[in-house]
Amino acid sequence: MRESIRNSIISAILLFIFQFNVFPQEGFDRSFKLFQEGRYKESVALLESLSKQDEGNPRIWNLLGLNYAQLGESKAARKALRKAVKYDPSSILYRGNLATMYISDGEFEDAEDEFEEILKLTPTDANSFYYRGVARYYDFDRPKAIEDADKALEIEPAFTKAVFLKMDATLTELVAESKDGGEESKITRMVGSARQSLSKCLEICADSDLKQVRDRIESLGVFERYLLRSAGVAMAPLPDDVSKKELKVLSKPRPGYSNKARAGGESGTVILLVEFKSNGNIGYVAVFEALRYGLTERAIIAAQGIRFEPFEVNGKPQTILKFIHYRFSIF
Repeated sequence: MRESIRNSIISAILLFIFQFNVFPQEGFDRSFKLFQEGRYKESVALLESLSKQDEGNPRIWNLLGLNYAQLGESKAARKALRKAVKYDPSSILYRGNLATMYISDGEFEDAEDEFEEILKLTPTDANSFYYRGVARYYDFDRPKAIEDADKALEIEPAFTKAVFLKMDATLTELVAESKDGGEESKITRMVGSARQSLSKCLEICADSDLKQVRDRIESLGVFERYLLRSAGVAMAPLPDDVSKKELKVLSKPRPGYSNKARAGGESGTVILLVEFKSNGNIGYVAVFEALRYGLTERAIIAAQGIRFEPFEVNGKPQTILKFIHYRFSIF
């Protein structure tokens, strides 16, 4: 009831304001302040009015799109951001906002197209290579994602997110291939390249990222042993041999079913190869089999919330890998 009264008061105030011809710049500044304060609905109402006065102003449409995104109205956000791009096609900012909105909505091909246009305008923009790589990664084009990560690192060698994207795409590609055994030379080459990028990052990346970089280097070694054994390389038995280890799982959160997946009729099983670390934490999570519409990401988040008792050998906790299955069904 209180919320209803509050909204009525706001509507009355805005109606009073809009009876006057607000100068667009003054109105834009006011709407931007509302956006900064998290008053998105009020900002939207003002911007919608301004767009009628100054329909070709891309700044209005861009801010309107950002407000709608914050409100979770992705369709309206995309529509507004497309208008911003229409009225200023040379703006990297507007195209970038639209492209990241496409990624958020799972429209990966559209996101790639926008980043293509951005890279025509700024061929050395590391962020655009990185985000295009993210879109390609989620669109199951892992080799192209690795290429984009490498291009981003050529421009900005200390770009930690690009280093992590390269490892993610590398392991996802190799782990998925491990069901057919894998190829030793390819494993050695790709893992070696990912390790080299991580090691270089350890020397030059920001201090705040270094612990995560060290953790990833350690995890990469664990997964490399699994991949080489899958490829038939003779190796001494190690604690991370997934085929023979039992693990006591204390709790296993279930991922929710996304509305987009339900609307798209997506169902099936996400299979993850999860690192259960000796310290009782979940380590790296690699994708073995994936689904679209955000279901794989939901499964990964759920896996990261698993609680377990570390596997022990002669009383000593060990790090092991285990396959975790998440079944998604519409019914």
